Amino acid sequence: MADNKAYDLYQGDLNAELSEDDGKWVEAAKARAENIDLANNEELPSLFWDSKIDDPENPDVLAMEALMDELTAEERADNYKNRGNDCMKMPKNKYYVRNAVTFYTRALAEECGNKILESACLSNRAQAHILLGNNRKAFDDSWEAIQRNSDNIKAYFRGAKSGIEIKLFSEAASLCQAGLKCDPTNKDLQKLEEKAKAGIKKQWEEAKKLKQVKREAQMMFDALKQRGVQMGTDIYGSEGVKPVVDEEGNVLWQVIFLYPETMQSDVIQAASEESTLDDHLHAMFDPEVAPPLEWDSRREYTRDRLELYYQESAAPVLSDTALMQFLLRGTAADEGTSEVEGAQNWGSIKPRWVKVDTSKTLLEIIAQEGHVLPAHPIFHVVSIGTEFHKLFLSGMWDPKRAVQ
Repeated sequence: MADNKAYDLYQGDLNAELSEDDGKWVEAAKARAENIDLANNEELPSLFWDSKIDDPENPDVLAMEALMDELTAEERADNYKNRGNDCMKMPKNKYYVRNAVTFYTRALAEECGNKILESACLSNRAQAHILLGNNRKAFDDSWEAIQRNSDNIKAYFRGAKSGIEIKLFSEAASLCQAGLKCDPTNKDLQKLEEKAKAGIKKQWEEAKKLKQVKREAQMMFDALKQRGVQMGTDIYGSEGVKPVVDEEGNVLWQVIFLYPETMQSDVIQAASEESTLDDHLHAMFDPEVAPPLEWDSRREYTRDRLELYYQESAAPVLSDTALMQFLLRGTAADEGTSEVEGAQNWGSIKPRWVKVDTSKTLLEIIAQEGHVLPAHPIFHVVSIGTEFHKLFLSGMWDPKRAVQ
């Protein structure tokens, strides 16, 4: 009994009289439909064994192939196509869908010259690929099917459907438009065309956004290079905070003031490179405009007693590639690569504390030789005359504690 008879018996006339052998085939078909593994059950007909489907020593296969040799190439191709179609009657069972792909491929291998038949095989194989999730292969098969028969509406539909899945929206829209010329009222193609056009619009918007993001990153890259600012790895975890350029072309920085004695901190979100640290310290510590620090019970941190320091060579310098990756981090152009991987060696310079002249602009300070920014400017604030001030200047204080 041929394999497709099992399908007919299972899906066809349930009132048909079945012989004992026929019943065995029906049970096998049911089991396959329910995804039950019968691959090595010797009591079943051999064509139901997964391992026997392409076995050249399988007697059933040999007998069938002997009969096929007596047919013309076109008859063999048509036979293979029909067997593939039989397999596609169980579209939820990947075992049969994969076999359908095999049969359609064999049909095409006959090269019978019948373009209509070949187009049907390609289109049907495209549908099988769609069911298997192989949308790239489905798109290619659909395209080839249309080349052989430009009236194959199913090929247009399947090509457009698979094209949308792999984000070939322009190609999918073109296939829909070409198919609608053959069948102007085809609602399925009309719906797919709308979906493809929506995909084109989304891609255009994403490309526009990506271009803008890259342009802004390049502007910042050029600005940093022009100013001689060295960027290092983000050792303090700034969570994606990066400098930006304002409308006047000035770079705005997130500036962190660390109080190492108490492990407290203050943050200025957008400090202009043209501002001085005196400007910011006045706003933070002038008793007429700012209240005392809550944690400074001894009132040691007053404007007249403050000294600011930064750590020279605080982080490895980023290479140009790593710097661009840092500037693109968290954007649509972020490739997920850690900038640490592109950091240059710290070299022979031993990190040391450098006292800050707060009358200088932020740019003048961060552009000083040896000043490597760990993603953004960080200044350590200490109070003159305290025991901690002595400890800090002695070099006994470990800056790593600031991030613990």
